[in-house]
Amino acid sequence: MELCRHCIKYALGAGASALRVSLSKSIQNSIAVLDGEVDKISFNQDRSIFLHLYAGGHFGTFSTNRLGQKELEEFISSAIETVSVLAEDPCQRLPEPGMKATDCSKGDELGLMDEGYFNVGQEEKIAIALKAGRSEWNKYRLESVESEYSDSIDDNYLIDSDGFEGRHTESNFGYCSEVTIMDGEGCRYSGYQWMSTPFWKDFDPGDVTAQAIEMAAAQVDPQEVESGKYKVVVQAKAASRLVGPIIHALDGNSVQQKFSFLCDALGKQVFSPKLNIYDKATERGRMGSRLFDTEGVAVTDGPIIEEGVVKKFFVNTYCHAKTGMEATVEGPSRPTVLPFICNSDKKEINLDDILAHCGSGILISGFNGGNCNHASGNFSFGIEGFVFENGKIAYPIDEALMTGNMMELWNNLLAAGSDARSCARWQIPSLAFGNVDISA
Repeated sequence: MELCRHCIKYALGAGASALRVSLSKSIQNSIAVLDGEVDKISFNQDRSIFLHLYAGGHFGTFSTNRLGQKELEEFISSAIETVSVLAEDPCQRLPEPGMKATDCSKGDELGLMDEGYFNVGQEEKIAIALKAGRSEWNKYRLESVESEYSDSIDDNYLIDSDGFEGRHTESNFGYCSEVTIMDGEGCRYSGYQWMSTPFWKDFDPGDVTAQAIEMAAAQVDPQEVESGKYKVVVQAKAASRLVGPIIHALDGNSVQQKFSFLCDALGKQVFSPKLNIYDKATERGRMGSRLFDTEGVAVTDGPIIEEGVVKKFFVNTYCHAKTGMEATVEGPSRPTVLPFICNSDKKEINLDDILAHCGSGILISGFNGGNCNHASGNFSFGIEGFVFENGKIAYPIDEALMTGNMMELWNNLLAAGSDARSCARWQIPSLAFGNVDISA
């Protein structure tokens, strides 16, 4: 941190007009398990400094992991010399001081760092990785089980020449399993499951592998589905694929470049009045929470879309200067879709509730490729999942395609659950839509 402060002082003395310095330090540890045996162990430590350098109307970004003071001084001098030959860009500047976060210099304000991280021994980690990677299964042949335990610390320090100073530190413990099974016909099916948490006390990967096996087994003997319009339910684990295009379309740079289907949507109701997406950015102890973005701008809790009305675009300092749009933050931290189900006041809504409400249709458990045109909102996604009838899963489906337009899709929203996975940074629950085109 003292070295970062020295970078600011030295750069200003060497001809820079402004500077933002980001110091990133990380520790990553992983234990890969293949078919019940340790396959690979890796451990990495990394640190680097990023410089956002402004000099006489010129701007450039530079990074290095050589952190000796003399080396950094030479690096900064060279960076200033390099920046001077670039074209001037008057829109490049630091954010206004009043927009920056305060009281965020310690790094632990959100309680995302497990102070007992270094008390967990390697032997204990290996034992957990091995135990969680095993699972009994007799119905189908278990071809392979690939699992991985991982843990990490990310420590980020941000400082600029206007006096901002911020730090964010968090730990993470995670486990994932990918399995392949073979049925009696010799057909293979795979399943994948994962979990993570910032805290060792909450880390329990016990049934991750078993869940992955169940997901694979549920796909056995798929059937073709007839093309047509269906009610579609999307499981929470896959639903962020349909929220992502909305967030992308709200990016100020996309709006400025006319590469957004929401260019003229600010302040207008363009989605179903049942759609509410809030950024719960500063919830203590929650994955994805933070107090400031990469520019040091303070993030806040509040609506992104409220009752179908677009409440904000994500406009960073450069986009604000270039377009005149109101400066906000560079992007959402922890977007959260609020629960609802038509003709009901229930606040706790799970997948079974949504299936029962919809009656019959297609349950999507995952997407296989496809894309969304962010300018028009038109999309085409390969899907995997199940047909459900009378609120119950009937059979898995073979290859199928979901097509449509994002505006139309979200205006046919039927339900949103309260079952978003706590280990995910985006809190997107199970979703239900009506009148969706599905092609065999």
